[in-house]
Amino acid sequence: MARRIAILVLAAVLGTGSNLYAQSIDFESLIKGALTGAGGTTTLPLRTLPAFKTKRRAQPKNNKKIELWVYDNTGTNPILDGSTYIEYERSRHPNKVFKTMTSFTEFRDYLRQYKRAGYEIENLKIVGHGRPGKAGFLDATNLGVLKREGLDASFGKGADVDIRSCNTARGVCGAHLLQEIGDNLLAKNGGSVTGANNYYLGLPIVGGSVDGKYLTYSVEPGKQGEFSKRIDLEAQREIMKSRLTYVSGYLARHQRGVRLLGLGDNVQEITRDILTARREVNKKEFDLEQAATAQLWIDSVNEGLRTISWKLEAQARLLPLP
Repeated sequence: MARRIAILVLAAVLGTGSNLYAQSIDFESLIKGALTGAGGTTTLPLRTLPAFKTKRRAQPKNNKKIELWVYDNTGTNPILDGSTYIEYERSRHPNKVFKTMTSFTEFRDYLRQYKRAGYEIENLKIVGHGRPGKAGFLDATNLGVLKREGLDASFGKGADVDIRSCNTARGVCGAHLLQEIGDNLLAKNGGSVTGANNYYLGLPIVGGSVDGKYLTYSVEPGKQGEFSKRIDLEAQREIMKSRLTYVSGYLARHQRGVRLLGLGDNVQEITRDILTARREVNKKEFDLEQAATAQLWIDSVNEGLRTISWKLEAQARLLPLP
């Protein structure tokens, strides 16, 4: 019985769908969602049932200050959709805005609208899939455009940016993304941006980084921003050099197999990427942006190596080289 009730509750949440956007959750829709998700009928006469109102927190009267939720639902699933909507509704208030968008252009257009209307974003939550240095449609390459258009003025004093995506703040690419968000959007009025160093669970109330580790970049007007933990760029440089040395050695050891399998073009492409990565790693000025650029080239090297090593290993299992 308890299991049946739990299934009905979950089905109700997923079955209501877009109704969670409303100012109140319609009890009729909740019941119908449960019946639909449980395989029942939705034709019951429920018109006389009272509306179920969500609780709201007391908010300041200044409606020009808003909390903006940006949800990039590209490639998401009902569980992530449902958990995001529930978390949003759990603390809904008049100054809270939810926007679903799938492109940087949409995000820029909304910031333009808020700036023209005189709104200030006190808190920005970005939800969606991520990887090191990328949160949905945001990455380090497109944030400068927002500052050049003066859209950093859309963020109020001490604004907070919370990125709820997997691995967004991981490694030098993740740290660089946080730095770019802070320097381009928050430096004018001060603020902070936080991202997860690991996978992020999008669960209401208890969601977050699976290991509880985050990275925060804080900035004040006229001052250089600071990370919540030290980024050792020289140590990262040595790790990158070691990786490139290993890949070069691997290709040298498997020249015969590469030649027999006709993988010469693949090796040439990897070799070009190795040379480019080494130039970036060996530059005298090795700041966070430089490190992130080098890491992107190394990621390309790693991807090419995976393709070659998989084919070599498959060949070795099927027909060992004489």
